[in-house]
Amino acid sequence: MHLPMWDIDAAIEELKWAHSVGLKGINFPTPKIFLEPYNSPSWNSFFSACEDLNVTLCNHGGAGASGGAFPGAMSIAKLEISMMARICPMDQLVFGGVFERHPGLKLVLTESPGVWWNFVLKEMDSIYLTDTRSYGPTERERVPRMPSEYAAEQVFIGASFHSRFEAEDAILNGYEDRVIWGSDYPHFEGTYQYNATGPNGEPMTWASWRFHYAGLPDAKVRAFLGGNAMVAYDLDHAALEKVAERINAPTHESLNSDSVSECPAGAGHLAFRTFGFWA
Repeated sequence: MHLPMWDIDAAIEELKWAHSVGLKGINFPTPKIFLEPYNSPSWNSFFSACEDLNVTLCNHGGAGASGGAFPGAMSIAKLEISMMARICPMDQLVFGGVFERHPGLKLVLTESPGVWWNFVLKEMDSIYLTDTRSYGPTERERVPRMPSEYAAEQVFIGASFHSRFEAEDAILNGYEDRVIWGSDYPHFEGTYQYNATGPNGEPMTWASWRFHYAGLPDAKVRAFLGGNAMVAYDLDHAALEKVAERINAPTHESLNSDSVSECPAGAGHLAFRTFGFWA
C-alpha cells in the first residue's frame, strides 16, 4: 500500500482501509526532508496502528545519491544507495526506540544484496555501547537491548537475486531466518526474463535457484524461498501450499537435479552473481 506519509493522520486512515481489502505491506519511504523523521514521537500512533493490524513496513533504499548528471554518476549512486539502504531507516527505528515500544512491528529492507548484515549490526551495537556509557541512563531506558537483538527479531532482508555466497554467509552466521528471496521482477537484471529459459528448459528463475541453492540444506532453502516471507507478511501457509501444488512449483529435489553450473545465455545480468553486489 502507498500512503500519504506527509500527513500521519491521513496515512493511518488509508492504512486501515488498505488493510481491510487485504494488503499486508506498506511502502515505507527512505527518510526525506519533507517527512517527519521516523524516530520522532509524532509517528507513535502510526506505528501502533501498523502493529495492531500486523502490517509490515517495506523500505527500498534509494534516496540522496550525490552523483548528479556528471561523470561516474551511476557508479556513485549504486555505491551510496547500497550503503545507505543497509542502515536507514533501520537505525531510526532502533535508536529512536520504535522497535522497543512496538515489539510487533516488522521492517523489510528490500533489494539489499551483499553480506553486510553482521557488519552493520556489530557497528550499531558498538555505537550503542559507547553512547549508553557516554550519555547517561536515558539512552538505555529508551533502548534497553542491543540493536542486533531488535534486528534479529523485527528486521528482514529482501534479497533480490540472492546469490550462493550470500546464502552461505546467512547460514554460516545464523541469520537465515531473516532473508527473503526476490526476483526483482520485472527489471531486466533480475531472475525473470520474458520468453527465455534455462539450460534444462526451465524458467530462468528456476535456473537461478539451481545455480545458487543446489546442495544447500532443504530447511534453509525453504526459508529463503518462502518460509521467511510468510512470517514477515503474516501469510497463510496452507493457502500458499495449495497454490504451489496447483502451479507445479519446483521442489527441493528438483532444484538439486539438472544442475546449472554457469550463467545461461539470455539471463538477467545480476541473476547469477558470483562476486559482490554487481557481478
